[in-house]
Amino acid sequence: MGIVWCSPAGAGPVSVSHLVGACGAHSRNPHVRAIHYIDPRGAERFRDAICNYLRTARGVKCESDQILVVSGSQQALDITARVLLDPGNSVWVEEPGYSLERIVLKAAGCRITPVPVDQEGMMVSVGVKRAPRARAAFVTPSHQYPLGSTMSASRRIQLLNWAQSAGAWIIEDDYDSEYRYESLPVASMHGLDINSRVIYIGTFSKVLFPSLRLGYLVFPATWWSALSRFATRWTFPGLSSSGSTGRFHQRGALYAAYPKDAPGL
Repeated sequence: MGIVWCSPAGAGPVSVSHLVGACGAHSRNPHVRAIHYIDPRGAERFRDAICNYLRTARGVKCESDQILVVSGSQQALDITARVLLDPGNSVWVEEPGYSLERIVLKAAGCRITPVPVDQEGMMVSVGVKRAPRARAAFVTPSHQYPLGSTMSASRRIQLLNWAQSAGAWIIEDDYDSEYRYESLPVASMHGLDINSRVIYIGTFSKVLFPSLRLGYLVFPATWWSALSRFATRWTFPGLSSSGSTGRFHQRGALYAAYPKDAPGL
């Protein structure tokens, strides 16, 4: 029978054989450009597939040129901190929250401002009192880690308004967004952002599997000049993982791991 992934509620099973087949097909018939140096952002075909998925399934407003393929969400956090933050910058983090995120921010020399979380998500009013001119806020609005709450619409709007007025950034880690058993998945905060203040981080660890170590960062269109100075210094997913996963995605197998009654699917 083979290995089968556990999919979100309402989704069909996704077999490892689907991805193995995509890997085999990609390895047997690679495009000549695939074996040369590729765009530092990742293979164009793969970024196109991610872009289509994010628009349809997560309500993210982006173009493929705004996507940077990375080796998991942890690398996405590290890149964001290196490009966006300077030593001494104050940043909001959820309390309680993701411990590895704090390690990245401390390594960047940031001043961490813990902001408590309740049943509606990060308490923005507390963050404003503690550090009104913070450089950024790191949040997991779809499924807060570790408490599991979903940020309410009013809190999302409040956070977006603060970011715009303070000239700050919101880093949205879309952790566990695919797993909703009582309702449809909540659209991303990125989709509500009209001022380009949200940087979106996603990963294939849940809809595929963690050891793939494959994620992506959606950045504002004006960021590439800054990102390009760093991109060639890091190791990103290459021919095997991004190419075969892109083929897997374009065949529609990834959508099998998403609820069939989700909007647009």
